[in-house]
Amino acid sequence: MFTSNSDSSGGIYRVVVQYLRLLLEDARLSAAEKMTRLFAGVALAAILLIFGTMIILFISFAVSMLLAEFISELGAFLLVAAFYVIALIIIILCRRVLIEDPIARFVSKLILTPEKPQNDNEQPTVL
Repeated sequence: MFTSNSDSSGGIYRVVVQYLRLLLEDARLSAAEKMTRLFAGVALAAILLIFGTMIILFISFAVSMLLAEFISELGAFLLVAAFYVIALIIIILCRRVLIEDPIARFVSKLILTPEKPQNDNEQPTVL
């Protein structure tokens, strides 16, 4: 009718070990998912940076050529360069608001936001 303590404690031990293995596997999968999202964000930012740089380069040449019709060519290129120097100074002065805070929010939201548990009846959403 009653089982011995060694049989029940062995069963509990196996259940606890299996539970800990499942927790470890869940942590690994969660870390892999978060790293994937982080690297995808970095890759997207790099692609946008490359294309944005190309776009700004061509627009800068176009504006310089347009200004060259009204002032000298050298003056037009210097005027566009001065605009970029002023923009760089503004970005450096506002780097916390423009760069550091958004990155900190993205990383903390990615790492600290717990996943919503799914019910067994719910189908996972496919993106």
